[in-house]
Amino acid sequence: MSTIAQDTHETLLNGYREMAKDANLNRVFRQGTLDISVLTEEETGQFFALWTYILYLTQNWLYHRSSKTLDEELSETWMYGISTNFHMPGFQHYWKHWRDFFSQELIDYVEKVMSAPPLNPGHVPLGFSVDSNGTTSTVPPIE
Repeated sequence: MSTIAQDTHETLLNGYREMAKDANLNRVFRQGTLDISVLTEEETGQFFALWTYILYLTQNWLYHRSSKTLDEELSETWMYGISTNFHMPGFQHYWKHWRDFFSQELIDYVEKVMSAPPLNPGHVPLGFSVDSNGTTSTVPPIE
């Protein structure tokens, strides 16, 4: 793996590590992706910042993949994981407002995924959900 690819991968892992360590950030991502209306104004700003971070990383991955400095198999796993959220109402709200801040390559990728049926119907961000009663449920693994 090239130094550029390693640095890109480390940045991604650091982002996931932060979400794993910060229960509130994790909740904002999960609940906002499902239904942005449940977030406060401050949380909505955090949600938008988080998706901007994720999509700039994704844009970077697309660039490195097309320039052959990032392994295609590695990038495909990231792209699949992130794109499972593109049909979610909270992401679609975000995309409507921030779409034009990204490269044409990323815009084309996101909109191609959004124009097709969901990759994983019933997907819940981060693999679990919390209902209005605070009950947690998990999603069965993809078969």
